[in-house]
Amino acid sequence: MQKIIIKNFGAIKDTEIEIKKVLILIGEQATGKSTIAKLIYFFKSVLISTLNSLLYDFAYGILHLENNLINNAGLSFYNFSGFTNFVRLSFYNFFGFIEQDFEVIFFYTEDIWLKLKSDKEEISIEGTIFTEQFRDYANEKLDEGLNHYYSFGDFSLLESNLYTLKDIISNTLDPQQLVSLFTIAGRSTTVGFSDFFENTFYADLKIKENDKILTTDQYLMLEFMNNVLSLKGFFKKYGGFEGLIQLAQGKTKAQLTLVKEKAEKILKGKYSITGDGEKLILNNNEKSVYLSDSSSGQQEAIRIIQDVFYNIRSHKAVLRIIEEPEAHLFPTAQKELVELFALMVNDNKDNQLIITTHSPYILTAFNNLLFANRVVEYNSSAKDEVNNIIPSEFWLQAKDCSVYSLSRDEKYVHNCESIFDDEKGIIKQNYLDTVSEILGSEFNALYKIHAKTFKRK
Repeated sequence: MQKIIIKNFGAIKDTEIEIKKVLILIGEQATGKSTIAKLIYFFKSVLISTLNSLLYDFAYGILHLENNLINNAGLSFYNFSGFTNFVRLSFYNFFGFIEQDFEVIFFYTEDIWLKLKSDKEEISIEGTIFTEQFRDYANEKLDEGLNHYYSFGDFSLLESNLYTLKDIISNTLDPQQLVSLFTIAGRSTTVGFSDFFENTFYADLKIKENDKILTTDQYLMLEFMNNVLSLKGFFKKYGGFEGLIQLAQGKTKAQLTLVKEKAEKILKGKYSITGDGEKLILNNNEKSVYLSDSSSGQQEAIRIIQDVFYNIRSHKAVLRIIEEPEAHLFPTAQKELVELFALMVNDNKDNQLIITTHSPYILTAFNNLLFANRVVEYNSSAKDEVNNIIPSEFWLQAKDCSVYSLSRDEKYVHNCESIFDDEKGIIKQNYLDTVSEILGSEFNALYKIHAKTFKRK
């Protein structure tokens, strides 16, 4: 099982979190939810980024016959010190300079871990990512490929061996994911402004990326916008949801139809994209509006829905980290969105979803999906009855979920605790009731004062 241990990083003082197929982080603002999510994203993506960079160095070196670049890339690939240099550089590019001393350990499996520790402004890196056995094997494979290249001028064996090494590393990770995305808060930025603004903003981020002066949020925004541009082109090519559903078959077609139905409930209309732009055809009156003129909730939700649709269609193993999916959505729309997430999670055994939220409605919606599965586990004869309330495609298993509450007390002391009831297999009911109790106690106090007024009369 994956987990992350964080000590003295940002708002997080000392926290250990299990990362299952579904991880939910809930809490008030400024409690460290986004910090944890960004650290997880970094550790989950840095290995694949490292491998892709080294493969690129090899390809570039071979293409330009730069033997020093080829050899340096080879050393980096199977020499842990070379690997750590890349991880250290990636960390600084992603987070910038962190003033405080910290320690973060990420366990990809029980035996494979990576630790970053800052001590006196220097980040040290330890880990078992590249074992001695793997380094020996990598050394052998790279030497074999390089010797073949130098002898025959043919790099096909080297390229083949490189991808073999990449596959070995990827396959040792659990879950096995090559595609990850951090879905930022403020997604309406990619919808609500003019194309000119969007293109200008995107170009500015690209320039900053080349100059390596992006902040963490700007870096995540750039990656997110890259994904949005790709999705918009994809849906435009195939005429939106309907065109892609027509091309699908069997189970995939049924799943995509479900996504479309949920999307129309959330968006209160049908999504359309043509050369004229993105539009919503509103329910009932068939009137269309440009997406840029739609409500903030519709704008926030559409990019998430498009991504879920694409992931289910491709069936690739993905990691999705989503900030505040509830933004500007009515509680019933939040429920529909959570069911879409569950459909995506269940589509591939290696899919993983991490959510940061302020909304107790999000928790309640997830809890219903967990409880539906639990009811049937204890009484299989109730399956059809439960399925009529919540279709089985959305059910979630307790073993796949972890939920944490983050808070700070009056002294600004950070607290992070699991609010998942392992015995009952659902989110702890007393936590779900907390917000209602606070509001309810205020109402009761007011009501008592109000009742005294009538007694006096």
